[in-house]
This record gives sequence, structure tokens and C-alpha cells, in this order.
Amino acid sequence: MVKVIASYALVAIAALIFYIAFIDSLSLILLITVILFPLVLLLSLLIIRAKTQISFFCEKSGENKGCDVNFNVRMYNPTFLPLPRVKISLHYENLLSGERSQAQFLFPLHFSRTQTLRFSISSRYCGKIEAVVDEVVFFDYLMLFRLGKKQKLQCSTVILPSICDADVLISEESEFSGEKDVYSKTHPGDDASEIFDMRDYEMGDRMSQIHWKLSSKQDNLIVKEYSKPVNSNVMLLFDFNSSQAFAADVLADLLISLSYSMIERECEHFAAIYSMQDNALRFFDIDSSESCVVMAQTVMCTPAFEGAKALESYCENEFSRRYSHIIYACAQSSQVQSQLLEQLAMHTRVSAIVVDQSGFDGSKKPYMISDSAAVYTLQSGKIDALLSELVI
Repeated sequence: MVKVIASYALVAIAALIFYIAFIDSLSLILLITVILFPLVLLLSLLIIRAKTQISFFCEKSGENKGCDVNFNVRMYNPTFLPLPRVKISLHYENLLSGERSQAQFLFPLHFSRTQTLRFSISSRYCGKIEAVVDEVVFFDYLMLFRLGKKQKLQCSTVILPSICDADVLISEESEFSGEKDVYSKTHPGDDASEIFDMRDYEMGDRMSQIHWKLSSKQDNLIVKEYSKPVNSNVMLLFDFNSSQAFAADVLADLLISLSYSMIERECEHFAAIYSMQDNALRFFDIDSSESCVVMAQTVMCTPAFEGAKALESYCENEFSRRYSHIIYACAQSSQVQSQLLEQLAMHTRVSAIVVDQSGFDGSKKPYMISDSAAVYTLQSGKIDALLSELVI
């Protein structure tokens, strides 16, 4: 572009010299033409930029690992003026694995028609792929001007985790019967011994649910929603604490595979991951395949972090909750985590799973020592073998 501007400046100087040397109508017309032509180009560029409509969409909402997903930038130029070049700048990121990349595309913009730019993205790791169009730049015919149009168009797709179909062994401690003292945090039920929430009266509510004392203080009737006891009190506690993309991917595969296998065995359970946005644990009551899908959608867009925030947060805030079995999984382990697990193992059965990263980043074998908790090493591609050994 600098060369083009320099060339135009030389042409303008030459036209001015020609007019001075030959003062006549022809030289004047030439000088005016040279001076006004860039203004005409700029005006047409402004019109095209204002009139052009841009949209951005993905063809699939989900795809398997390693498969191409097509993203499309659609542009409609309703004017009769074409452009020789348009540049689109965009970036995309896997929210779970942290993979990030940028791309630029150059193409001509035709007049009075719709055209679609299609590009493909694939990922070896599961997670939510967010793609964002940062800017669209229009160039005039001589490349003298460039006008940007910041759109911030966004669309996304999900790279699905690999679910291992394994038969997990459910112990009698997990499939307990009799009086249950573990209740759902998100789903109401009919156990009158535990209150889930208060709400306004609705048609069909039983009279026994009305909270008369509270209703007397309000202008309307207030009813009690009772809690729902679950038929298992197993907690899946996961720390996505590694910057290595494959480690987060393996943990996501393990969590979804383990949770789905338990649901297939009709074993309801809990799961918890750490949310950086909320700075707290995010709990899930997994009582169906649909709730497992909801959890998977959250996991796919949860970025990795350093430390053992899920385990530390659980020990600080949720230690009083009673679970028959806590299955803790992490990407990286430390002596602090071993000590926390020892404390948990004094009150409940604990199993610890650590991702083996020794073959990927040159680190040592995972460190997790416990006399009270069962410790497993998870290798990439070996989730089915681990699930066959794990006793829930």
C-alpha cells in the first residue's frame, strides 16, 4: 500500500507540473481528475462498507475429534460496485484445551450477489470451539484506502468427548438402601424431612405444602418444595489443573464416560468441577443421561487452571456433606493433594486418579501417595482399562 500511495503522489506531482508547464483546459482537466479520483474511490468504498451485510455461522453444532467442522462467512453486497479485495481476520479457541489460532482470508467482493467463504477447523481434543470474526477490511481499486468494519461476529461448535462403553462395578456401599440423608441440590422431590426451596403457590400444590406462618406475613400463599433424595451418594470431583491440552481432554473423556456408565447402571451420583468464573465449585446432580449431557456442555467450555482448586474448595466448604465414595481425578498432583485426600479418607472411601503426562511433557511420573485412598494412573487411550479396574 505504501508503494501505491508513493506512486499516486508522483502522478499527482507530474499532473501539477504538466498543468504549470501547459496552462490550458486539457492540463486542468487532467489535474482535477488526478485529485478527485481518490475521493471518488473513498466515497464508493464508504458506500460498499455501509451497505455490505455480513453473517457468520457454523454448519454443525457438534463433531467428533479430528473431524473437520465448516465455518462460513456470508457476505452480501447489494450495490453495483465490486471490490478487488476484502480481508477477513478471525480467531478461534478451544475453551477446554486452551488451543488458540488466528487466520486471515483475502478474496474479491462481487456486486449484487451473495458469496460465502467457507473454512474448516478440526481439533484432536474435545471442548467448545469458539470462532470470532474480529474485523473485515475493504480495499479500493487502487489500494489507496482501507476501511475496516469491526463486526465481532461469533459462533461455536462442540468437539465431542470420546465416551468409553465400559461396565463399571457398583459396590453395595454406593447402591445403599433405607433412609437416605443425601439430597439433590438442583431437583426438588417429595421428602418432607428436608426443605429444597420456597416459592409462590401454584394450582395443583397440596395444602400440606403451604407454609402458613410465612404466608401470613406475605400477600400471597408460600409453599415448601421438598428435597429429592438420591439413590447413591457418590461424588465425582475433578480438577482440570494442567495447561497440557491432552490432559484436559483425557480428564473430560474420563468424567463423561464414568458418569454415563453409572447412569447406564441406574446409579445416580454427584459431580463437581471448579468454575473460574464463579470462583467456586459447580455441582451437578446426575440422575439421567440428559443431566449428564448438561454437565458435559459445561465441562466443554471450562478452561484449565493451576493448582487443586476443586479439591481445596471441597475440603473447605463441602466437607460436612456425607458421601459414601469420593472419586477424585486431576491432571497434576502434589503432596498437598495427597494430604487433603488422607483427611478425606478418614471419613469416607476415596479413590484418586492422576493423568500420566510423563510421555508427553517430559515430567516425572505422577506423584500421589496415600495409605488410605486407592490411587490409579490414567494413561491416554486407556480409560476403558481404568474403568474396568475401578470399583465404585
